[in-house]
Amino acid sequence: MSKSNVYLLIVFAAQLGLGALTWTTCDALPEEAGEKRLLNFGLGDITAVEIIEKSYKETDPPKKISLEKKDGNWVVASAGGYPADGDKISGVLNKLIDLKVKDPIATDAANHESLKVGSKAYGRKVAIKTGATAKTLVIGSGAGGSVHVRFDGEADVFRARGLSVWSVSAGVSSYIDTTYIDVDADALHAVTVVNEKGHLTFTKDGGGSWVLGELPEKEALDQDKVKRFIDKVVSLNLKEPIGQEISPAFGLDSGAAVQLDYTEEGASQTIRFSIGGKKDDTSYFAKADGNDFVVSVSKSSVENLINKDALDFKAAEEEDGSGSQANNGTGAVNIPNLAP
Repeated sequence: MSKSNVYLLIVFAAQLGLGALTWTTCDALPEEAGEKRLLNFGLGDITAVEIIEKSYKETDPPKKISLEKKDGNWVVASAGGYPADGDKISGVLNKLIDLKVKDPIATDAANHESLKVGSKAYGRKVAIKTGATAKTLVIGSGAGGSVHVRFDGEADVFRARGLSVWSVSAGVSSYIDTTYIDVDADALHAVTVVNEKGHLTFTKDGGGSWVLGELPEKEALDQDKVKRFIDKVVSLNLKEPIGQEISPAFGLDSGAAVQLDYTEEGASQTIRFSIGGKKDDTSYFAKADGNDFVVSVSKSSVENLINKDALDFKAAEEEDGSGSQANNGTGAVNIPNLAP
């Protein structure tokens, strides 16, 4: 090979190397350069948040929750100031604060609806207040574990990773402690229920078995039925706080009144609460003494308190081998003595 050919080959190889380096560098730069935080404030600056969640059914209104910081503590402003869980709120806000974006993926408002950040098609709208300023984010699901996001009133749409639209909920249960009544069943020594069908007075005898004062003497008490009943009475979760104002429409004087007597750290304690009327097809109103807030609770957790009477807890009658009721020879069913 001549010297001139060798020279040309070296120059060509150098050009290929430079071209490869230039292509590789230019391709990598956009991943490193131009990235910026979407929000320019920190967690401590935020004083209020409102989240609107688009309903899947066009006929249903959007779900909405308003959260505010009062005297350093978060409350659910849309539920009369019910105490909120600050850690749960901070977890969501930190995800929003940590969002980083690059150049807009769309700059025309005509693309908003298709990217799920429009006025009609959207996932969430999050209004964040920091002192005297406020910004509203419109968030829609994106591809590849990302979301589309834009500021309300602006055309630019960005893609951001590190957030799922599902992690920004407008459900109140996502931001509060849902425990409303919580008593150790083993610490109970008496349960009293008053409903439209009468009284139910459960007490424990010396052996730890339950006795129902209103059960006729000829009937035996089914301990398993009582246990299942009491397990629901001592643990009650709220669906949503309603507020501090008590309305006759809640029916708190006509549903069921419950009293739990138990021992805690060697001292006798009492909790009383009332179950009111139906809030809707799946829930009832409820309020505990000493708690300022009316709440709603699930129908399945309290309907027994409203509907049960003493005979619902009697043991099933046993049959002898002939198919007739077992008895003591006098024609009466042989019932064990459950009295203490």
